[in-house]
Amino acid sequence: MRSWRNGIRATLRSLWRKLLGGSSPLDRTKDRLEKKLRIIYLPLIILIFLTKHANSQRFMMNCISPDYKNLAFYKLDTSNNEFKLFKRSMKGRWSNFCYLDNDINKKVICTKNKLSITRLEVEIKQHKILKISKTINFQNYGLVERKQVYIREKEDILESENEVVFKCKKIRI
Repeated sequence: MRSWRNGIRATLRSLWRKLLGGSSPLDRTKDRLEKKLRIIYLPLIILIFLTKHANSQRFMMNCISPDYKNLAFYKLDTSNNEFKLFKRSMKGRWSNFCYLDNDINKKVICTKNKLSITRLEVEIKQHKILKISKTINFQNYGLVERKQVYIREKEDILESENEVVFKCKKIRI
């Protein structure tokens, strides 16, 4: 009996569409819900996603050295007026970029300027002083690493200097 009723409904729908050119009363409930979803909810969902990305206070990028040997991910969180910068190698865990090492011969200093952070690491060796400066810029998405080697007895004399500009790419969060 049900199959007979369903057959009659199907023929009534097709006749209604052919003769009157619109939807049958049996189809109207589904169309109303779909129109409401399209008209109201879709623009609302798009608006929520746009405001989230426009007001985002988190930045992320990956940087690779010019010789393609060193790759690292950097993540900056500026919410609550605190700068938290994290670094992660390809197979490593997230670690604080400005973390002070436990090594007695190393000193780490971080300076912040808007979306640019500079980490200065000074390592004292037996005959040399090694200064490594990493500048990360989240406005232009760039990383510059500068290594300077000084003679320990004469700190003002620069023995060698090397500057490496990493290729960086923005990652959406």
